[in-house]
Amino acid sequence: MAIGPHEGRELELLLSGQKNIAIFMASIASKDYLQEEIIPERQFESYVRQGRLIRRYKDILDIRVVCFSIPEFSWTIDLIFWIKEKVYSGYKFPNHADDIMIGKLLGYNDTDIKNFLEKTKEIQESLANTTKEKTG
Repeated sequence: MAIGPHEGRELELLLSGQKNIAIFMASIASKDYLQEEIIPERQFESYVRQGRLIRRYKDILDIRVVCFSIPEFSWTIDLIFWIKEKVYSGYKFPNHADDIMIGKLLGYNDTDIKNFLEKTKEIQESLANTTKEKTG
């Protein structure tokens, strides 16, 4: 499911300077991170070798988080890892401020971020309703 207008265009936008960082996440247990269509490692590989892009990853619980950035913005990777680690490990409750900050780092405009927040709210409400139905 596409959640943003950059999806599938990350490399193109990074190389053109329209985007500073791209994030990909996948399940470690199911080995989803090995699938190129989920985390396009081969697509980015030559640019990482040339030094045009920085690649770093972090395994947080069962999630592999892979970030590619232009060199001048590699510092944003640490910030994103910190937010994801705190939320996934339960030290921090997910909130819109985190989503807005990450959205800005990813290069999304205010309308894109608002649409993302609305979409995630709909998904959360749907999951909550499904859980209520199952538990009676």
